[in-house]
Amino acid sequence: MSSRVNVKNDIVANVMTCSEVVSNVGKVFVATLYASQTADIAPLDHLKFDTVIEDPYDGLVSLDVSSAYTSALGQPSIGRLTLSGGKKYLVSWSGDMIAFNLSPGAFRFESAIRNADTGDYVSPSKLLYQDIRQPILIFSDNRCQCVLEPSSNARYELTIVSTDGLQSVQSGELRVQIL
Repeated sequence: MSSRVNVKNDIVANVMTCSEVVSNVGKVFVATLYASQTADIAPLDHLKFDTVIEDPYDGLVSLDVSSAYTSALGQPSIGRLTLSGGKKYLVSWSGDMIAFNLSPGAFRFESAIRNADTGDYVSPSKLLYQDIRQPILIFSDNRCQCVLEPSSNARYELTIVSTDGLQSVQSGELRVQIL
């Protein structure tokens, strides 16, 4: 009889896990780069996402919107995302409207998601490149995306890997979904 109780308890535990998964369906943490970023746009700088639009996860996901900017690792900085350990996340980050001023010539904007404490890159880099003849504003889906499963709380950022001719990042979007 005790084995039935254990089986029943296991089933209840599994049902609770399933209900937790179902409760996250359709929920997405959303933030934007509201203020145009015209400074701190060199390699190893990161985008300053500054406005939380939707926060359904009660502190499991947070965005630093108030600290002073720094590119130094291991420090609080505007635009850095903190994910609570022990969960699995789908993270999607982009610079959507990018202004270049290089005429004539080529521009490039390459970005990737990296751990803001260790400096390790956790996503493949995404490269936007084009030969241009005049200053230009690009509407782009320069989206970096990856699944992250930190064992403890960790900070992440959308890092500029390389750039040529970048004048500003006008807007961007950050989306996080707990899987």
